[in-house]
Amino acid sequence: MFDSIIRAWRWIKKIVLTIIRFVDNIVSWFENPNRLRELQEDMDNIAVAVKEKLENGDCGLIKCLFNTREGEIVGREESSNPYAEGMISDSLDEETKRVFGNKDMIVLE
Repeated sequence: MFDSIIRAWRWIKKIVLTIIRFVDNIVSWFENPNRLRELQEDMDNIAVAVKEKLENGDCGLIKCLFNTREGEIVGREESSNPYAEGMISDSLDEETKRVFGNKDMIVLE
């Protein structure tokens, strides 16, 4: 699962931020009514966030709906996919660091 989400970095829409804030940039994205409906209608869909250190030292973070049955991100592999988005930032806020801890991937419930 982790590898297929990381591979999505090449096609997802990316936004650039100074700092990634857990509630403002991650939780609120998953609270979008269309994404919530997709999660509720298919119990195989989960809300996932994956972070990685980019080659230039910035932090890359992918947030997406992932279907565990199919083993792939929900929707088409294109930048207009409303169920996947990437963020690039210099840093993470303290809450994001705390929630991720030493993990590169979290599942939000």
